[in-house]
Amino acid sequence: MKTALERHDVILTSHVKNGNGKIVKTTGDGVHAVFSSPTDALEVVVAAQQAFLSEEWMETGPLRVRMALHSGDAEQRWGDYYGSVVNRAARIMGTASGEQILISAAIADLTVGKLPEDVTLLDLGEHYLRGLNQPEKLYQVLHPDLPAEFPPLKTLGTIPNNLPTETTSFIGREAELAELNNLLTPDNEDNRLITLTGPGGTGKTRLALQAARGILNRYLHGVWFIELAPVVDSAQVIQAIATPMGVRDQGARPLELMIVDHLRDKRALLIFDNCEHLIDECARVADVLLQSCPKVHILTSSRESFGIGGEKPYRVKSLSLPPGENNLSLGELAQYESIRLFIERASQVNPNFKLDSGNAEDISQICRRLDGIPLAIELAAARARVLSPDQIADRLDDRFRLLTGGSRTALPRQRTLQALIDWSYDLLPEEERTLLCRLSVFINGWKLEAAEAVAGYEPLESYQVLDLMEQLVNKSLIVVEETELGMRYAMLESIRQYALEKLAESGESKMMRDRHMSFYLEESLEAHQDLLDLLPPGDWGRRFKPEAENFRSAWSWALQEDLEKAIQFTASFSSGWSQIIPIVEVLQFQESVLAHAEKDSLYTNAKGEIDNRLLLGKALLGTAHVASGTRNLRLGVDYASRSAAIAEEVEDWATLAFANTIVKMGTAFTGGKETIQNWLDEDYDFVMQHGHNFHKAICMAWWGSAIFLLTGQYDQEAQERWDRGMTMLVRSGDLWSQGSLLQVAADIKLFLGEADQAKRMAEQVLEIYSELDDDYAANPARSLLADLARQQGDLVEAIRLYRETIIGWRDSGRADAGVRTMESIAYVMHAEAQGEDGDLHQVRLSHAAKLLGAADAIRGRINRPVNFVDKGEYERELAEIKEEAGESVFQSAWQEGQSLNLDEAVLLAIEYPFDPHNT
Repeated sequence: MKTALERHDVILTSHVKNGNGKIVKTTGDGVHAVFSSPTDALEVVVAAQQAFLSEEWMETGPLRVRMALHSGDAEQRWGDYYGSVVNRAARIMGTASGEQILISAAIADLTVGKLPEDVTLLDLGEHYLRGLNQPEKLYQVLHPDLPAEFPPLKTLGTIPNNLPTETTSFIGREAELAELNNLLTPDNEDNRLITLTGPGGTGKTRLALQAARGILNRYLHGVWFIELAPVVDSAQVIQAIATPMGVRDQGARPLELMIVDHLRDKRALLIFDNCEHLIDECARVADVLLQSCPKVHILTSSRESFGIGGEKPYRVKSLSLPPGENNLSLGELAQYESIRLFIERASQVNPNFKLDSGNAEDISQICRRLDGIPLAIELAAARARVLSPDQIADRLDDRFRLLTGGSRTALPRQRTLQALIDWSYDLLPEEERTLLCRLSVFINGWKLEAAEAVAGYEPLESYQVLDLMEQLVNKSLIVVEETELGMRYAMLESIRQYALEKLAESGESKMMRDRHMSFYLEESLEAHQDLLDLLPPGDWGRRFKPEAENFRSAWSWALQEDLEKAIQFTASFSSGWSQIIPIVEVLQFQESVLAHAEKDSLYTNAKGEIDNRLLLGKALLGTAHVASGTRNLRLGVDYASRSAAIAEEVEDWATLAFANTIVKMGTAFTGGKETIQNWLDEDYDFVMQHGHNFHKAICMAWWGSAIFLLTGQYDQEAQERWDRGMTMLVRSGDLWSQGSLLQVAADIKLFLGEADQAKRMAEQVLEIYSELDDDYAANPARSLLADLARQQGDLVEAIRLYRETIIGWRDSGRADAGVRTMESIAYVMHAEAQGEDGDLHQVRLSHAAKLLGAADAIRGRINRPVNFVDKGEYERELAEIKEEAGESVFQSAWQEGQSLNLDEAVLLAIEYPFDPHNT
C-alpha cells in the first residue's frame, strides 16, 4: 500500500507542476493545489485521472481518486490557504465517488468556450452540502477516456430530512459545533439525548440546525426537525413528531406506537425544537423513543432540560464579547462572535455600514449591554437602517421599545425583545415570577444568603428561595457560577431589566430596594466592626469585590430614601473600601451624605438626640479617614476636627482618640510640626487606652513617623513599633492601609539614605495597589522610584516615571503633589543640561526655571509651601539653576512660568519639545 500511495503522490505532483499549478499541502492521501487558470486546472485533473486509470497498481488494485475544482478569493497565511472558498471546495470533493471529477458553477462559468479538448460538462443540479447554508450547483466533468456512471452524490439531498433552508448566514459557534459534532455520533450510546438549554434568543434553534446539517450523512434513515413552538396542547406533540416523517394516523393503532414501529430499527436523528412549554410531554415521548428505538438520537432545544435518565444538558452560552475598555485593533475586535453578528446583520439593512474606529466602541458597548444574545443583537442591528451605532447604544436603557424590528416571518415571540422574555415569564408559576422580579434589585449577581434575606418575604418564605431559584436556573432565567466563595447567581441584563419593570408593576419596588439596602448596610457594619477589632477574616477585597455594584446601589438608595442609613454607611467606611470601590468614589459618596446631614437639625443640633450626634461624629471620622487615604490631608483634618468636637461632646472616646490623631498628624504632614509633640505627649497614649485595635495598629506605625518629622531621626524603637503595627494590620486585610504605611516608611528610608530598602518598600506598594487596581494610590510609590532613579543618575527612567505621576496628580485634582513633581522634572532638566553644550544647554535651564516658576505660583495659590523634607534640595537646585542660566534668562523663564495654571504647567512638563524622551 505504501508503494501505491507514493505512486499516487508522484502522479498528482507531476501533473500539477506541469500544468502551471502549485501544491499547497498534502493531507494524508489527499492533495490541495491551486491554479491561476481554471482551464489549466481542468486539464490537470482530466490528465491525472487518465494516468490513474492507465497505471498498473499490482496487488492493491486501482486507486479510485475523487477530484473537485472551485474558484474564488481565499486568504493566504504562512503558505497555506484559508476561508470559505477552501471549505466549499472540500465539501464538493466530499460528495464525489472515486474516479469522479466535480466542479462548481464558478468554474463552469469561467470555462465557457474554454473547455479542454473532448471535455464536456454534465449538469447535476443544485445540492445542499454539509455545513453550508446555500446550495451549490454542481457539474460532472465528462471525457471519452473517463467513467461516466457514478452513484448519487453524497449530499444532503440524498438523506431524508426536512431541515429548513436558512436565509441568513450562521455566525460563530465553531467550538460548539465541533463539540456537538463529536456528541452526535450514531455509535455514541451514552449521549442519545442532548438538550440545548439557555435563555430565549441565544440561538439554540440555529445551533441545532447547523449542527444537524454538519452530521446529516451519519443518519441514513433521516434527520427530522420537529417544530413545537406553534403547538399549544401537549396532546398534539405526537402528531407534530409524526407529520415530518410521513407517519399517518390510521386509527387501528395509537399514533405513538406507529412512530415507535417506524423508527424501531432506523438510524435517525430527531430534533425537538422549543420544548419549554410542553416540557413534561416532550420528556415522556423522548423517554419512550430512546427505550424502544435503540438507533434513534434526539437533539432538543429548550429553556430547561428534560430531567430524565440518559439526558446530556448542553448549555448554549451567549456569543463571545470583547472586554470592556479594550484597546483592540479593528481586526482583533472583528474576531468576537457578537461583533461579527452585528456587522453582518447591520450590513444587510445598510449596505454602507462597516466597522471603523469611529463606531467600534459603540458597537462593543451594544453587544456587551445585550449580553451577547444573538436575537437581541440582530434586533439592534436591524436599527442600523435608520440609526447610527452611538444612537442605538444611547437608547438601550429603553431596550424593550427599541428592539422591535424582528422579521415578519419569525415567530411572534422572536419579533421583539419584550415578546421574547414575555414567553418565558408567562410560563412561570406565580411564586417563581415573584422571586424573579424581587431578585432583579441585585446588580451583577448575588449570593444565596442575600437572596434569602432580601427576597424571602411574604408571600415567600426564606427557606423557599433556594428551591425556587433552582427552578429559575433550570429554566435559564438565572445563571449560576461556582466561585472560590461558593455559588453566585445572576441574570442576563435584559432579563433583569424586564424583571425590574414587572417588579415596579407589582408595587414592590420600594420594599425590595429597602430590604436590599438594609442587607448591604448590615454587611458593611459587620465588616467595619471586624476591621476595628482586627478580627479575621480580613479579606475585604475577596469577600466584597463581587458585590461592588450592589453596594453602590444600596448607597444610592440610602442617600435618596433614608438619610440615617446613608450616615450609617458613611460611618462604616474606611480605607479598606478601596479594595472594593475606588477610594475617591467612596469619599464622594461620604461628602454627599454629610452635605445632606448638615442641613438636618436631627444631626446638627448639639442639644439633639445623643445617638444622632454620636452617629454623625462617627460618619465625620470615617470621612476623615478616607479623605486622608486619598492624600487630601487638609480635607481629612477638617472632617476629623469636626468629628473630634462632637466626640468630646458625647464622650465617644474611641472616636475622639483617632480623630485627634488624624488632626495632628495631618497637620504635621502639611507643615505644622508643632502638633506632633502634643500628639506624642497626649494622644498616642489616649489611643492606646481607648482606641480600637485597628486605630492602635495605625498609630503604632505612625509613632516612628512622628518622631522622624519632629527630629529627623528614625531609631530602633520606631522600627519595632512600625513592625508591630504592620503585623496587626496584616490581620485586618486592609491592603490599602498596609500600602499607605509602607509608603510612609519608604519615604523615610529614602530620606535617611537607605535607598535599597526604600526601593523594595516602594515596589511592594506598587504590587499592593496593582492588586487593588488603584493606579491613583500607586502614584506616591511611583514618585519615590522616580526620585530614586534621579538620584542614581538614571534620568531616562526618572523622567518617564515623573510624567506618569504628574498625569495621575492632575487627573485626581492633586495640585499639591503635582507641583512637587514639576519641581522634580525641573531638577532632571538641570541634570541633563550638564551634559549639553550651547543652545540646548540654555534651553534646558530655561525650561527648568519655567517649571519652577509655575510650581511656585501654584503653591502660592493653594497655600502649600515646600515641606521641610524637600526644602533643602529645592533651595540648592533653585540657586544653581538661577546661577547657571543667568539672571536675565532665569527671570524671563520664571515669570513665564508664573503665568501658567495647573493644566498648562502639566502640559509643559510632559510635552517638552526639545526632550528626546518624547520621541
